Amino acid sequence: MTTFLPPSDADVARMRERLMAAVPLQRRRRRRVSLTIGLSIAVLVAGATTAGTVAVQLASAQARNSSFDCYTSTDLDAPHGTTMFQNAAGSPGDSTADLADIDARVKLAVATCEAGYRAVPTKSDGSTTPAAVHVPDPTACLLADGRIAVLPNKNSLGAPRFCDALGLAAPGD
Repeated sequence: MTTFLPPSDADVARMRERLMAAVPLQRRRRRRVSLTIGLSIAVLVAGATTAGTVAVQLASAQARNSSFDCYTSTDLDAPHGTTMFQNAAGSPGDSTADLADIDARVKLAVATCEAGYRAVPTKSDGSTTPAAVHVPDPTACLLADGRIAVLPNKNSLGAPRFCDALGLAAPGD
């Protein structure tokens, strides 16, 4: 039969010393691991949110190169018309080959919007009142999503100053 003797006072002191050193060490390790995991998750969430915001705010390359908006006021939240550039064959869409230059797209957008502002309804509309709208000095700016917007420039400011006053970029900046 085996006899078990209780630990001596020195054995108890050594065990106590090891436990007292091991518990705080384990807590520090757990805290460090938790902090590392938490920071990693926060960085991933922030990165995903930023990437998502950028993706949502930018129009596709095709939309930036093939569509523009015509406004009758400088209020960007006001109703407006969106138009597609047409390619050489006369169909909307892949116009990037024909209008790769931003200046060409701006000129066409301004000319198209001006024509729309001067338009009058057809007899099939049933309306007798002309729909022509006076839009002074139509000026092109770039919307936050990268597409062109044509807006009335009542004070005939230069495009950079006019667009900057609206919080937009001027084409070619």
